[in-house]
Amino acid sequence: YVASSTYFFQSSAFFPNLNIIFVCFKNIYGMKRYIASIFLVLVLFSMELYSQVHKDIEIENKILVAVQKYNENEFEEARAILTEVLLADDGYDAAWYYQAMISVMENDAEFAQECLRNAISLDPENYWYRYRLATLYSHTDQMDLAIDLYENLMNDFPKKSQLYYEMADIYLQNGDYEKALLRAEEIENEFGMSEALTIYQYRIAYLSGNKERALQSLTKYNNQYS
Repeated sequence: YVASSTYFFQSSAFFPNLNIIFVCFKNIYGMKRYIASIFLVLVLFSMELYSQVHKDIEIENKILVAVQKYNENEFEEARAILTEVLLADDGYDAAWYYQAMISVMENDAEFAQECLRNAISLDPENYWYRYRLATLYSHTDQMDLAIDLYENLMNDFPKKSQLYYEMADIYLQNGDYEKALLRAEEIENEFGMSEALTIYQYRIAYLSGNKERALQSLTKYNNQYS
């Protein structure tokens, strides 16, 4: 009788959906474990995220203190803080930038360039990182590197007239007056004529020995604005 009863309850003839019910109970139990696992993962992820955010805030606060020390000309203390930050995590571009600025103040151009290149590698679009490196190349007579970087900056930031003037100055320092004049013409085309630009064009032309061209730049301005 017991055997026949067992057969009776297991038989799909009498209970065709019994196996489905067992599977459902099994799936529900498995789903609970699955949900618990997901919950555990989320908790661990949240803890990791909190830890990372807390770390970032702590490091950013240290960098802010270092910047304040830098602005107060306390370079040794600023460098100590920034070095501590970068030893813990070298992925903070601002820390590299201010390391470079301190090195410039301490006349260590080589290390300053290395720090700026590190900052740029972390934030390639940052104008100031690239601009500081370009000026540093220029001041250390690495003119080819300076020109390449200025060219890239002018392509990315065509409305910054300062770049055009400084680029023309580099050519002027190298005695390449024709290229300097071409840059001055680009300034005129991009930003319009001005008294300061006219004087600048006159100076370049005069230094090149082309006094006629120098006079033409003055006459052109006078005719346009008189």
